[in-house]
Amino acid sequence: MNDKNFAVKVANMSHLDQVMSLAMLSLKETGIFEVNEQKVYKTVYSALNKQSGICGIAMGDDGSAQGFVLLDISETWYSTYNVLIEREVFVHPDFRGSKGGRARSLCEFAKKIADSLSIPLYVGLESKDKAEAKVRLYERQFGKSTGSFFLYGADHSKPNDAVEH
Repeated sequence: MNDKNFAVKVANMSHLDQVMSLAMLSLKETGIFEVNEQKVYKTVYSALNKQSGICGIAMGDDGSAQGFVLLDISETWYSTYNVLIEREVFVHPDFRGSKGGRARSLCEFAKKIADSLSIPLYVGLESKDKAEAKVRLYERQFGKSTGSFFLYGADHSKPNDAVEH
């Protein structure tokens, strides 16, 4: 089911259900904490309305949503300097593959948005599984990392299926 024909575009409210479905799937796969679907909805809604962020969506020729990137615009905690924060880059498992290019295209979309806004792009990785492959992707797309992220006090042995409904 790896359709090679897709395009990444700015998502809007007509994509709400598709983005929410992908977001919940991504959080089931990579989320560390129990997911609050209402909070996810508010974040996605805000990005789709371009209130404090933007969302890119990888759409197949058949109209299928195959992946997304969720971006927030925020100030750093110590400055009034704006940055673009990548909250999630996710490709549906049916459309993954080294030849597909969706993850790379979603990363390129994020870089184009940062360039168009003339602000830096913060990219991070929150996952307890499959992190190595995503780190390699991010290094190819964004260059060498600028630090590391550590999480203390969380139970990493729990499965990634703690999603509220």
